[in-house]
Amino acid sequence: MGAAEAGYDFRLVLGDAGHSPNHGGVLLPDALRWVFRRHDPAGARTIGRVCQTADVTQPPRAVALVVRNGRILIMKRYYRRDIAGDCRVCGEDGRLTGPCPGHHYAVLPGGGVESGETPAMAAERELLEEAGMTGRAGELVWAATHAGRQASYFVMEDVVGEPVLGGGEADSHSPNNSFELAWADARLVHDIGMRPHEVVPQLLPLLMRQA
Repeated sequence: MGAAEAGYDFRLVLGDAGHSPNHGGVLLPDALRWVFRRHDPAGARTIGRVCQTADVTQPPRAVALVVRNGRILIMKRYYRRDIAGDCRVCGEDGRLTGPCPGHHYAVLPGGGVESGETPAMAAERELLEEAGMTGRAGELVWAATHAGRQASYFVMEDVVGEPVLGGGEADSHSPNNSFELAWADARLVHDIGMRPHEVVPQLLPLLMRQA
């Protein structure tokens, strides 16, 4: 079949009767289990139970996980545009029309991997630029794909300094595009609205392990 030759991931199930909702109803539970099965085809990564294909035109991201005394360093954000159509967060949430309500959420320090860098080197550089802290990228605890962009999450070791906002985040800081570094315990990580959302179950065991 053409789909198979093109490398598409598919499953064809044929029945032996005429058109009827009965066949689909019988197949639906197995179909859902197949769609959301855990797998890792070439060029893709598994996030929870959903597989996303990486966009090779997008530079990968590196993320720095700084944990102290059971708390992790986060970047609290407020972002608002005049209309939803101009707001990337509204777009991620499926809001395409009307006014942008403004969004309170949090992210982790990190950014794009630059030419000549490894993801570990990028995590170290981003931590210095965004938070004014030095550290060494240690264990790679998670690799995932968010919105088509690969991301590597490193636990930072030998971290020196206290967080002070810097880099492009400090330059862009404004009432409708604010950045604030903060320490978050497991409860705050769960409740604050981390983005991407699927990072939360990855962070909670790490916080409990290093508490």
